[in-house]
Amino acid sequence: MLVAIWSLRKPKLEAVELAFQDCPYFQWKHIKYEARKTASNVSDTPLSLEEIMLWAKNRVKSLRNEIKNADFYIWLEWWVSKIWEKYFLLWVTYIENTDWVWHYGFSQMIEIPSKIQYELYENKRDLSELINELANKNEIRSNNGTFGELSDDMIARADSFKNSTQTAIAPFFNKFFK
Repeated sequence: MLVAIWSLRKPKLEAVELAFQDCPYFQWKHIKYEARKTASNVSDTPLSLEEIMLWAKNRVKSLRNEIKNADFYIWLEWWVSKIWEKYFLLWVTYIENTDWVWHYGFSQMIEIPSKIQYELYENKRDLSELINELANKNEIRSNNGTFGELSDDMIARADSFKNSTQTAIAPFFNKFFK
């Protein structure tokens, strides 16, 4: 079985592999993973849930053009969602199978402090650059990420990736979706 992933970031790749390894649907399968970051012709900063969902579909479509024989095509990224008066960070995973059937999965959420929220939306700052600056660190997204920083490392970035990936995998096999 081949799983194609739209990313070159090690934490994302490791989390996808862990999600598939820990998934009962694939326990007896030999799984190969192929990672690519292809052109997608969409903005790097989607500003609505609809944009991020279109972003995901476009990136997987681009990935399918380069890797023709995968069983699953995966894209995952962070998203900030407003619920009432607060903003929350979560991970979104989009998975499409070889038959063009697709599902989204979402991770747990953590509240975004108002200072970060302001910088994201008013000053249009990049989240990882902003967290690097505020945490006085370099390249946090290759380590425990924003989830780690906002939770004092109680929630690892990879845990969120794994969680969102497994919630996207389940509808392909769960009896309630049949």
